Amino acid sequence: MILLAQLAVLTTVVAQPLGTCHVQVLPADAPRAWMVAAFSLQRQLSATTAATDHDCRAVVIRAAARDASVEVTTGDGRHAVRAVADAGDVAPTVAALIVTLPIDVPAPAPPAASNAGEETTVATPASPERPWRLLVYAGGGARLTLPRIPAPVVELMAGTIHRQWELALFAGGARAQSTAANFTFTGELALAVARRRATSFGALIAGGRAGVLALAPNDNQEGGFDDAGWLAPAMTGFVGSVVHLGSFIRLRPQLAVQWIPKPRAGGPDATSSMWNVGLSVGAEGNVP
Repeated sequence: MILLAQLAVLTTVVAQPLGTCHVQVLPADAPRAWMVAAFSLQRQLSATTAATDHDCRAVVIRAAARDASVEVTTGDGRHAVRAVADAGDVAPTVAALIVTLPIDVPAPAPPAASNAGEETTVATPASPERPWRLLVYAGGGARLTLPRIPAPVVELMAGTIHRQWELALFAGGARAQSTAANFTFTGELALAVARRRATSFGALIAGGRAGVLALAPNDNQEGGFDDAGWLAPAMTGFVGSVVHLGSFIRLRPQLAVQWIPKPRAGGPDATSSMWNVGLSVGAEGNVP
């Protein structure tokens, strides 16, 4: 599949008319996701640069496991480099650069002479400016308050992605389905931090969040809660993945384990802490 994607990119480049923006992927054996992103970008640029005033001469995609980047060079030699978290960020980042590339960016040095049939690539230092991208997420799933209290879960998240890190405000809610529980609804508000590692299909995610859990009392329970319910700190660790469905929308399955410390007084069970295990699936999107 990688070979087919590479051939598709090369075929598209050869078939382009003079003046069309050229897309190159480095290294040549980059994972399939980067090759597919390059192929899609080449088709998009072929359709837009001729019909608009977008100024693009070449795009170099450096597909590295860490510090991946795209470099855009205009017809008059201006260029800019931007870091990307994964292959899904290539198209929106290039789209932003070809219409906002500042005039005062210095041109790169001319490439040195190379042997016949061998392409020489000039490495340019990365721009000190790093993109911050808006992250939004919505999902749902199921949670089990150990040992036996199941509940459906709804989750929302909004924040930012910077290189391989994401920082977001998380909000979630769950309703217990067991009358044996001392609570019928829980709501969570937390700050989440995670690290993203690019893969051929998207990204892997591992992180945690810290916040406050609010529990609404069961009308049938006796004692334990006051009328306003119960507030408690909550610590959560989670792992998941991101699967590309397009340039902006991505599928995000996630497994979370939550610990609620033993309350000092009151609560659904004043003698022990609580553990929750949850599985959710949602969609995330970001804007360069």
